Amino acid sequence: MIFVCYRKSKPMARKSFYARYGRFLIVMAVLTAFVLIEDVRALGLNIGWTEGIDYLYFVCGRNIPENIMSVVAAIYTVRTASRILSLRFSAPPTTSGTSAKQIAELRFSAFCDQRGISAREREVLDLLLDGQDNRAIANDLFISVGTVKSHVHTIFRKCGVSSRSELLQSFWAG
Repeated sequence: MIFVCYRKSKPMARKSFYARYGRFLIVMAVLTAFVLIEDVRALGLNIGWTEGIDYLYFVCGRNIPENIMSVVAAIYTVRTASRILSLRFSAPPTTSGTSAKQIAELRFSAFCDQRGISAREREVLDLLLDGQDNRAIANDLFISVGTVKSHVHTIFRKCGVSSRSELLQSFWAG
């Protein structure tokens, strides 16, 4: 399904979102194909079964591709969760001078550097993350709403997102 969505999606931000999961999706597709082949062979063709006991044993022990899929999905989930929690380990909050605001500023700087966001786009991004709409951003930065829309579009493209909520999730996910 994700492959079909990737092929049919027009915005580049959506395509880059799906492209991030490319290797994972390929591995899962190959394992799914093996599961289907195994199911057709075991259940559909019923080749080589003379006794019901052998068949029952095979059905219980035939889940090798499904087990591998579970392990791959678990590894992927743990890696994603560890990436999300990496901020906590790389710059843990302390009571001796490091405030939550300073940690957020460090995260903001690293986020912008990773994605190649310009200085003016950083100003727009900061206000976007605060939840301001285009008109409020334009008023705060003394620029036109059209310029704000252009900056927002560029930020979305650089971050690989297509909405403000996805941008917020991307920022806090790392």
